[in-house]
Amino acid sequence: MTRFYGVFLSAGVIAAAGAGAHAGPVYVQLQGHNLGRGVVVSLSGGLTFADGSTSSTLWAGERSFRIDGQLARAFSAELTNANGDGWYQESSVRGGPNEEKAQAIAALFAGRAGNLANQDQAATFQALLWELVYDFDGSEGSIDMAGGHVAFGLIDGALFDDMKRTALRMDLSGSVALLSSDKYNNQFRVVPLPPAAGLAALGLLGCAARRRRSTSSMAM
Repeated sequence: MTRFYGVFLSAGVIAAAGAGAHAGPVYVQLQGHNLGRGVVVSLSGGLTFADGSTSSTLWAGERSFRIDGQLARAFSAELTNANGDGWYQESSVRGGPNEEKAQAIAALFAGRAGNLANQDQAATFQALLWELVYDFDGSEGSIDMAGGHVAFGLIDGALFDDMKRTALRMDLSGSVALLSSDKYNNQFRVVPLPPAAGLAALGLLGCAARRRRSTSSMAM
């Protein structure tokens, strides 16, 4: 087993936790799979799975975790370790010399994590996350589902390219945290809006509704 992603972490991609994330150790328990399905994954460049193989059919998609007793959604951030329950370090995915990777991951979560409608979309989202982690170097050409350190089969190429365009927009409005472990595969956790942000969003909706009612009244 070669833990290529450890280089990504030690280079400083994780920073202080953002809004809604808990910076520090958290106890994580895998609850099960949500949307997703099996995909074929091939590794190269010295990477191997936990059993030493370089090709495998893996489940790709959203997982449910219990983090310090609270249910949460997460996607795998790594391929070369096993999954398991235990203590993880939670931090936000931003900062450091690999900022372009972090920005693309944040943009993908901002644009797609909240509207995955079926198992194909969830599996493609997960495959693209793995591609960003292992192969993205800041250039569009480095995101290739058929080449690089990781390659994928049973993935819709058109859907993959569409999600790739979302990642390259570098929209940083989403919030995603990294759950990192020395023993198990790291995970990307979908971070919900904090209460203040949620109330602010409701306030904006309320203002918009009042404006519409006011405009309607003037037109009558």
